Parts: sequence; structure tokens; C-alpha cells
Amino acid sequence: MRPMPRVDLLVTNVGHAVLFKEKPAVGRSSIEVLRDVEVAAKDGIIVAVGQRGSLRGSYEAREVIDAGGRLLTPGLVDMHTHALFAGARDDELEMKLSGIPYAEILRRGGGIYRTVRATRSAPDEELASLLASRLSLMLRLGTTTVEVKSGYGLELAEEERLLRVIAAAAARSHVRVVPTLLAHVPPQEAREGQGGLRQVLRP
Repeated sequence: MRPMPRVDLLVTNVGHAVLFKEKPAVGRSSIEVLRDVEVAAKDGIIVAVGQRGSLRGSYEAREVIDAGGRLLTPGLVDMHTHALFAGARDDELEMKLSGIPYAEILRRGGGIYRTVRATRSAPDEELASLLASRLSLMLRLGTTTVEVKSGYGLELAEEERLLRVIAAAAARSHVRVVPTLLAHVPPQEAREGQGGLRQVLRP
């Protein structure tokens, strides 16, 4: 009797599986959704897909996961996030809902500059821990690749610091992180709208 081929992972009891065809027929979508299937993978590559109960006796799996009828999908990609920041502005949502304009919230010391102040004052390890926690939540919800902006430093040295924090948190995460250097608004200290830009472009 020939030994069963070995795989790293066998996912059983999959309610819906979202798969991508390598070479779809002309005019057809590359996305395929299958119901009630099992999926076998080796070295990070899907090697077999079959109807429920068809693969369990055909492969020897190092790990078997019962999906419990859930969705199996390739990792999600979040292309636009502001995941690195300190502080919270939940109270400002109530202010907005009560009709207070954002300009008035800014005048009272709130808005984006409130987040900038909190982020600037937070030590690196605190910021890295906050980002790592958010990345962990994203991963649990299916996101495996995420873009993360700096943006709340609004000074060249601070923006560089935030990029280092992003790199430190990414090194500890299973999520693929794509960092972006992007200031959200001109620095509050700048006398004119181009002040922050000159800080970055100056020789």
C-alpha cells in the first residue's frame, strides 16, 4: 500500500472557499467561490481542493483545522490606514453628532492636532505596542497585508521616528506591513501652508 502524500495543512468543513484561478477563461472572473470543500496546502501553496470529506483519507496532514463551516479566503489587503497613533478622540464624535463644527473642535484644542500632540509625547515602545495590538486585531479579522502611515509627527524628525516605530512593530507581527511617509496636514506651528513641506525638502 502506497503511503499517503504529506501536506502541512488540511482545512476541513469549509463552508465557502474563495480561490483565484491562475488562468481564467476569457471573459470569466479569476475569483471562484466553492461551497462545502476541503483544502490541502504544502509549503504555503494549495495543492488540492475537494468536496467535504474527500481529502481526509487522501493526505497525511501535519495540522488539521476544522473550519466549522466558516469562510476560507486569501488574506485581505488594507491599502489605507492610520493605525499608528496615541490618544483617543471618542468624545469628539459626540461633539460632531451634537452639531459642533470641526473648526470649533480644532479651536478648542481637539481634532487632528490633539492626536499629533499625544503621538509626539508617547514613547517609542508605547507607540509600537499600540500598533502591534491593532495589527493583531487586523490579523484576527483576516487582514494579512496592511499599509500604515506615519503622519502624526508633522516634523521631519518625528515622522522619521514614527517610521522606525512602524518597522519595529512590523518585525514582531505576522502581518506584512507597508510603511508610508505621509503627513496629514501642515504642522500647527507652521506659519503658512508650505512650511511643513519646506522642512522636508530643505537641503
